[in-house]
Amino acid sequence: MSELVQWKDKKDFEEFLWANNRDNIATFLKSNPFETTFNEVLSDLFKQYIYIGGMPEAIADWMDNRNVENVNVIQEEILSNYRKDFIKHTDNTTAVRIRQVFDSLPAQFAKKNDKFLYGTIRAGARAREYEMAIEWLIDAGIVRRVNQVTVGNKIPLKAYTNPSAFKLYFVDIGLFRRLAEIPFDSISNKDEFFNEFNGFMAEQFVLQQLTKHTLFYWTGVEISEVDFVMQYNSNIVPIEVKSEINVKAKSLKIFREKYSPKISVRFSLKNTRIDNDLLNISLFSVFLCEQLLDYSYGKCVK
Repeated sequence: MSELVQWKDKKDFEEFLWANNRDNIATFLKSNPFETTFNEVLSDLFKQYIYIGGMPEAIADWMDNRNVENVNVIQEEILSNYRKDFIKHTDNTTAVRIRQVFDSLPAQFAKKNDKFLYGTIRAGARAREYEMAIEWLIDAGIVRRVNQVTVGNKIPLKAYTNPSAFKLYFVDIGLFRRLAEIPFDSISNKDEFFNEFNGFMAEQFVLQQLTKHTLFYWTGVEISEVDFVMQYNSNIVPIEVKSEINVKAKSLKIFREKYSPKISVRFSLKNTRIDNDLLNISLFSVFLCEQLLDYSYGKCVK
């Protein structure tokens, strides 16, 4: 609801490549999705995007100045304007609760929770107190709700959601990074970034790139959880997100054994490739997801 920022103008990673005059790489990968020639360049741009995000003002300043402090100032101004909107568009009680939810989002992902925890907002918080605040943030386009599903072989997935179990993601990774106060050095240092933040920034990145699709997450027995589940045409696609080269995924294995999806997707830092019914997509190539899914379903023999 902020007059300052139009979320519809937010740029995805492919558009960030364009802004960096790397549209030739994006075009090349669309014709050669399994090519690894540009991985080093893409790795650097990926880390820049995680820090800067897709807000046009932040990208434009970065293109002109390459100054991380400028980016911080712009992002902080956007966050401040949203906080002002909470007061401007609601009553005092609701505004306080919206801000409490808003400011609790980094803490929600600091722990590996299987759903949004009201107790992270404040001790003793209850769902009925914050339902309106959460809905306001969703309607304003500031957060995106991902509901839990406990089945993985029935469509439409929307019919099998658990409304009381969900996660909230920020719609822009750069603003989320600023809200969490993650410094530039932690992102530019590959090992520190991926070890310290345990993949939640990678999840946030993937979610931001798949805005065309309604995403869910799946939980099953043995404390298993698949990061995202997506209905793609008449197919159900489980999606695992890894922020490193180590891609062992017990939960995805459990899901695949239980439901036998035609194609499963795993985003990671490994190169893009197809291993039978497992589609591995480099995080750098997330914008090729639909193209690669169509290609994989065409190759699938199931």
